Amino acid sequence: MRRIAVTAALCVLVFGALGERALPGKTFEASCDPLLGEAASRRFNATLTVGTPYRRPPLPASLSGITWAGGTRYYAVSDDVFTHEIGLYPMTVELATNGLSIVSCTIPSPTNRIQLAKAYDLEAVAFDAANGTVWAADETRGTVKEYRIADGSVVCTLSLPDELRHPRSNLGIESLTLSEDGKTLWTCTEEALPRDGPRSSPTNGTTVLLLKYTRSTTKALFMLEGIYPYTTDAWTQPYDYHGKGRRGVSGLCALPDGSLLVLERELSFGGSKSWAAATTARLSFAIYHVNPSLVGPARRAGRAESVVLAASAAEKHQLASGGGPVFTSGNYEGICLGPRLPDGKRSVLLISDSGDGVSQPLILPMVLTLAH
Repeated sequence: MRRIAVTAALCVLVFGALGERALPGKTFEASCDPLLGEAASRRFNATLTVGTPYRRPPLPASLSGITWAGGTRYYAVSDDVFTHEIGLYPMTVELATNGLSIVSCTIPSPTNRIQLAKAYDLEAVAFDAANGTVWAADETRGTVKEYRIADGSVVCTLSLPDELRHPRSNLGIESLTLSEDGKTLWTCTEEALPRDGPRSSPTNGTTVLLLKYTRSTTKALFMLEGIYPYTTDAWTQPYDYHGKGRRGVSGLCALPDGSLLVLERELSFGGSKSWAAATTARLSFAIYHVNPSLVGPARRAGRAESVVLAASAAEKHQLASGGGPVFTSGNYEGICLGPRLPDGKRSVLLISDSGDGVSQPLILPMVLTLAH
């Protein structure tokens, strides 16, 4: 399933050292390293101010995507079929006036979730306001489908390039976002497809393909318009631990001006031995502002599965970052735009997946400023 899996042995080592265990209802201090907030992107005229992490209800634990549905309403999805959490969860989130803290949050229990037909590994969700539906990405099945909220039935299935059906294991489709006018949809895999390049490492990032779909009206079918390369950063720590280390794209957020926020999520280690890995295991995130149109459109060759990429990866500008030890940090997998604040700025929410039993169940509010 799409979460950062920390082995049972590592969990034992971590919590053996701390004398604590990650149990439902247990409150931990949600600490992070100093955050890179208010970092201006000169070319894109954007700033992102990071707020205070909020400890959400511990169940469902495995929330892997979030989308705003107007007012205080949101929807989240879970990717954990083994604990019977997988499905769609209506949420309410009340923000403080300044958007930098959360006043309250309600999420139904897994027994009251909306079950989406034939879903197995839900990683991302986007609310389609014009049609009153949601789009959801299933990593294991390699699909993006539109669902009726009332009964979870499938409305239609997005036509994806064939190569997306052959990702690296557990590194497939992780992100999904829909523009506010409902006419542009973006998705991508977490790390590079085998045919497109290597996985991320301490020395290099990984290049994923940002797929842009458009439709002429909100009642028309989405058609693939362009494919754009995006390269993540390399790891911030030098060691892997039995293949658990990674850095990839875990979320996308479409902005009103046509640009994107890209959420990169990393797990890395300061040592390769079990004890060193347990004591240095670190989760971190970074958010970048990207405007793929500035790269120039990627072109599709004669066959649908053949893609001629633009000359260089999409330029990106870091707006925020944070992280810390796995047992005090959020494994942030979802990002979405939220309501406009009284001062005209826009709220942004990140949601963590705590299904690994180690990282914390958090929602992180932020405030976005886009200069006109």
